[in-house]
Amino acid sequence: MTDNPEVLIVGGGPVGLSAALALGRAGITCLVLERRTEFSRYPKANGVHARTMEIFREWEVVEPVKALTAGMPNEVTIAWMTRLAGIEIGQLVLGESAELARVFDQQSPEKMSTVGQHMFEPVLAEIAGDLDSVTIELGCEVVDLTAGEDSVTATYTDRTGARNSVVAQYVIGADGIRSAVRRTLGIGEHGEASLGTAINVQFDADLDPVLGGRPSPIIWIINADTQGAFIRDGFTRWRYNFEIPPGADPEAVSMVLGSRSGGHGQVARWSGLLGRRRRAPFPAAWRLRDEQWNTGRAQPGLETDRELAMGCRRRTARVV
Repeated sequence: MTDNPEVLIVGGGPVGLSAALALGRAGITCLVLERRTEFSRYPKANGVHARTMEIFREWEVVEPVKALTAGMPNEVTIAWMTRLAGIEIGQLVLGESAELARVFDQQSPEKMSTVGQHMFEPVLAEIAGDLDSVTIELGCEVVDLTAGEDSVTATYTDRTGARNSVVAQYVIGADGIRSAVRRTLGIGEHGEASLGTAINVQFDADLDPVLGGRPSPIIWIINADTQGAFIRDGFTRWRYNFEIPPGADPEAVSMVLGSRSGGHGQVARWSGLLGRRRRAPFPAAWRLRDEQWNTGRAQPGLETDRELAMGCRRRTARVV
């Protein structure tokens, strides 16, 4: 482990790992502390926009990321339907014509990828970890942080529960919206609170016969029984993300996709409920912002890991 890194990065999601890659490639020593003992197991944050793929290209990461979706439909189509085998309300196709495809090609050498955070996170970690200047430690949770004039001191617990400390010149808080860095340094945020509860259900099924060859990685379902989205995570790996009514008990919620979403029996081998999460729709989520950009040598990362996964470059380079 790097004893005295130049930069301490708290959080090993896409933001923290990208910061480690960018700094490590420049020869700046970094220590990444991630409280999880393993990287994302469950699907989330699908979609890496072309601008982020350009950054991955610069870092020589783009080909391994592309390989994660090799063989899957290249066309990005978002559809809105009453049910999987129901009426199509509309669709959004990126580059649906040869002319639009040429426009995309002229704007960027890379195209948007439908790869999910759970897929590319380990790739970023492996490539960043291979750099001599980067150390990544899992199972390490920061419990205290002090920012001085010339350095930052962090106290953290490791996998064994032992307390350790590390001194760095700067710290980047890339540990999500419930950031320990924000909390310990008093960096708040403002905006709208969570507006609902969503549940992810992951399952294996061959839905291509139902979709009729439609290469849609995201299919929104809108009917009187359910409103949600089918999201493709592999050839036969899907998940259904849906919101439950206010006040409903998530543990008591059950979903029969065959009758409510139009699967008609094609859905098989459930992996079960992946869990629940409080969330706000995008318009509200984008309005949640830090109350300050930094405090001394501490810099909060992006508001959520989702922002990098969705291709926002706005603050990626704002490393103090």
